Amino acid sequence: MLASIIVALLVIPAVLLSLLAVLATAGYTARVPSGADAMGLALPFFTTAGAGLALIVASWVCVGAGKLDWISSRPMVPFTLATLASLGVALASLGVLVAWMERMGAWVPSAGLICGALGPICLGATLLGSAWLDAGKIRDSALPIVAGLPLTLVAFAGFGAGIYALSAWVKLSSENTQRVIAQSQQEEIERQRRAALSPADALGEDFAGMSADAPLWVIIAGLPDEADAEARALIVDRAQRVPNFDAELERTISADWPRYRHACAELIRLVPAEVIKASWGGALARAIAISANEIEKDHAWFTPREDRNPDPLGHVRAMADAATRLGGTPELGAALEALSKAIEGAAIPERDQALAALHAGAEQASEEK
Repeated sequence: MLASIIVALLVIPAVLLSLLAVLATAGYTARVPSGADAMGLALPFFTTAGAGLALIVASWVCVGAGKLDWISSRPMVPFTLATLASLGVALASLGVLVAWMERMGAWVPSAGLICGALGPICLGATLLGSAWLDAGKIRDSALPIVAGLPLTLVAFAGFGAGIYALSAWVKLSSENTQRVIAQSQQEEIERQRRAALSPADALGEDFAGMSADAPLWVIIAGLPDEADAEARALIVDRAQRVPNFDAELERTISADWPRYRHACAELIRLVPAEVIKASWGGALARAIAISANEIEKDHAWFTPREDRNPDPLGHVRAMADAATRLGGTPELGAALEALSKAIEGAAIPERDQALAALHAGAEQASEEK
């Protein structure tokens, strides 16, 4: 009796859940939700999956309680047939639901009613009948034929759907693997091609891919790291063609990121003399003051950091060099004095090197001037 009750508690909700999935999809004729409405697919999917699982468990309960012995007295025969039938029905229900989601054709509604509704009903009727009726009555009734034929059809459809899904997954997995391999090979070829280019040629390709109104910081960000003279000249040339160059320079040289202030100082060092404007002095003085303030507050400022401050000593040298090239105005002189005091007051191992870099930058610029 307990097994019969358990089977009923499993089968009845399972059949109702299967019918709910059919109703939720309007017999697999409703429009498939997409975009923000795609969450609506959760209801039919989980109800179908839950129903299939409940039917499988119910079939095993029937087998364990001997309720399917009317099929055969050999224990493995009822177990095998019950498992195949319930698993086939579950796969068929899920398969037709996936076919509806993928909009696979006009055949889906008809197949959906058979696999999604008729299959679970027939399986449920067979399990309930087996649980509550005598084996002899079942064997002599029309239930094995009436329910068995649709069950066989649906089970075959379910395993066919499973085989199709497995083959599709294998094919898709193979295609994805081949695509990843081809992409990796293409990326490696591109890396090798780029590695064979000179720094200037590689930079030229990068600039060719940029829009004409690319901001100044994008163009000059690599100046503090670039050692190739031809590449540096290319950066300087491209930077001068940035729209609203003076405004961009003033904005970038006052950035919080030391790399960009360093790059702007290098740019001032390298631009042709006829391009230099006295108005840049105020912006450079503010940039030097920002660096001095950072040095006072951050004892790790002179520790090279690739993204933020790749060459701190070069940063100091470039600031002094750029200030001297702009004429050494009183405003710039005061800013450099503040920078020197900040370095002198910093209890860091790099202090002497930084002071030497500061004075070396000024002296070198004076000689070039």
